[in-house]
Amino acid sequence: MMDSGGFLHSGDKLRNAVKWICEALGEGRDRKEVLIEAEFKFDLNPLECEFLNSKFLCENTEKN
Repeated sequence: MMDSGGFLHSGDKLRNAVKWICEALGEGRDRKEVLIEAEFKFDLNPLECEFLNSKFLCENTEKN
């Protein structure tokens, strides 16, 4: 959701980033590179980056 200044709320940025990450991973792209690109593409703050890393990187290592 955009506020009156045209900026996305933090939750929307994160939601859009997760959607984009899932699509990119579905194309077979490298997980770590996708996460780094998403952090910049969606202008995520450090807490949001930590959340994504914990979900997407740790999840991958637990399955191996």
